[in-house]
Amino acid sequence: MTYPRQPYREVPDTPHVGGPGTSRVGWRAAERADVTLMTTYVVTVPGTFLDAPTAEARSTLVRALRPVDPQSTDFGEDEELDILTMYGDSSAFSVRVAVDADNPPAAEGAARDLVNEALGVAGFTEETARLGDPVITGIDAE
Repeated sequence: MTYPRQPYREVPDTPHVGGPGTSRVGWRAAERADVTLMTTYVVTVPGTFLDAPTAEARSTLVRALRPVDPQSTDFGEDEELDILTMYGDSSAFSVRVAVDADNPPAAEGAARDLVNEALGVAGFTEETARLGDPVITGIDAE
């Protein structure tokens, strides 16, 4: 359906669906006004450390990821999600992050970029920490 291009008075004051000042009517108006609506996704990025991480490196990684902690979302809080999960004696791990994006592929790409950046801050390279495909594990809906 194509909407006519004309000014609308009721446009949300934030591009996040369900954010402050957003009503269903406001959401529709934003859609008509070509405002990009963002959704908060919880994304899990699996990986494998090829060099065993030190406790300090793991701590640095968690600190680097703290701004995108899924605990800040209703879904993450309900599911008691951790940012970093190590799997027993193996070198496998998974990182869970909350990202705002306008669609699932963009959320997966943003999550991968954030995890790569955080791994770099913690001293890892693409050769010492390999990442798998990101997976959307939750959507934070109001």
